[in-house]
Amino acid sequence: MASKVYKVPAMFYLDHINRDCGINDVIVKQTKTVITVKLDREGYDDLLSDADYYWDCRDEICEKHIAQSAKRTMAVLKAAGAPV
Repeated sequence: MASKVYKVPAMFYLDHINRDCGINDVIVKQTKTVITVKLDREGYDDLLSDADYYWDCRDEICEKHIAQSAKRTMAVLKAAGAPV
């Protein structure tokens, strides 16, 4: 299965992993603010869907900084495109 490397905001990605999501993701590099992660199509779709959900529910379920990080995560993923 094809995969691609993305640089995503650490805040939302760590929240994503702490909820037992992204089990097939491979972290390539991690800094305080950015995580470089290798995603296959399933991982890409999972992360994008999760970020979209958090952004849509931003006023109801999560803290503002997590929602903003989810929005930035969506922007990164959409700009880079899904693995082919």
